[in-house]
Amino acid sequence: PAARAGIASARVATSVGVVADDIITALRRIHAERGVMIGVEIPADLMVAVDRTDLDEMIGNLADNAMRWARSRVVIGAHTASGSAIITIEDDGPGIAPAERTRALAKGVRLDERKEGHGFGLTIAHELALLYGGDLTLSYAPDGGLAAVLTLPLAR
Repeated sequence: PAARAGIASARVATSVGVVADDIITALRRIHAERGVMIGVEIPADLMVAVDRTDLDEMIGNLADNAMRWARSRVVIGAHTASGSAIITIEDDGPGIAPAERTRALAKGVRLDERKEGHGFGLTIAHELALLYGGDLTLSYAPDGGLAAVLTLPLAR
């Protein structure tokens, strides 16, 4: 199938680093009692063709999930590959089994009812990424936790 052009616009350029820094500031306050360290490894000049509000929503949902599940550490990183921005949100929590990952992206699905939440964060991030012609995939993080990988169009 042909790739979807998405709603990315040549007029929109949002700094991934600025968005991540703002989200981290909020998450450090919200999750202060957990003592989870959160770091950022994003090139200062990385810009995506995504509306600021939508990028906030995607990274915010993924980073909040990571903070809820992490044992001690979350890292938000980014690089470019094949003309796209690759944004990773990794935690050192329990992760999601490969067989459950597709289900985790479905609307309203909560794999663990013991944690607070509504089961829409991953779905919203995934649907927004698709709207921009990108994607969201889930895999293992190097520490054994979850790696949420957003692929988004670079700003021109």
